[in-house]
Amino acid sequence: MDKDWLVTGKNITFHHQLGKQKIKVLDGLNLKISKGEIICLRGPSGSGKSTLLNILGLIEPFQDGQLTFMGQNFSLISEQQKNKIRRYQLGFIFQDFQLIDVLSARENVEWFLARQGIKDNVRREIALENLAKVGLEDQIDKKPVEMSGGQRQRIAIARALAKKPSFILADEPTASLDQKTGKQIMSILSALKHQSGVSMIIASHDEMVAEYVDRIITLTDGKITDDQLISR
Repeated sequence: MDKDWLVTGKNITFHHQLGKQKIKVLDGLNLKISKGEIICLRGPSGSGKSTLLNILGLIEPFQDGQLTFMGQNFSLISEQQKNKIRRYQLGFIFQDFQLIDVLSARENVEWFLARQGIKDNVRREIALENLAKVGLEDQIDKKPVEMSGGQRQRIAIARALAKKPSFILADEPTASLDQKTGKQIMSILSALKHQSGVSMIIASHDEMVAEYVDRIITLTDGKITDDQLISR
């Protein structure tokens, strides 16, 4: 019996058009991600890591191939359906946090829940619950500018988790942090995976990240050149 895949990509091709010249970024890439799996995506600059994350996050369209998410073929669904998947099924964690500085930690989490039409009292409850999961229950009223980099990244994780996504995409989530704080962030993500069964793909150059993932996929010139299952 086939594995229960969350995401499958077949012959994904992406290129930039510069005048008459096509600059290929992803070259017939094939990818499968199972439910409840953490993957580290590695590769040199220009290998296609960020482009792949953008495609998986429905931020950037690809030119050729087939991509399915939970059995849905992205080539066959409308932009409205893609927006719905982004809003309810996908969580995003960024290197630069992308928080709203004038809002508190709680309000940052609630702001994204408001876009889902969740009522005020329910939003607050969900925000507090997820901030507690990342150890910020005593920092809920502080603004990002009053907090450390590690605390700001924890807000970003709580924000991503609050929508109860099936899939989290993280772009260099430890790059702006010291090694100790980076390990704390990865420990949180690993624990949350075991608690909720959410799948994650983490683009990272940080060697430490490998200690917390199930697979390491290496991209070179837009192709997967290594796909290593980590046994512990």
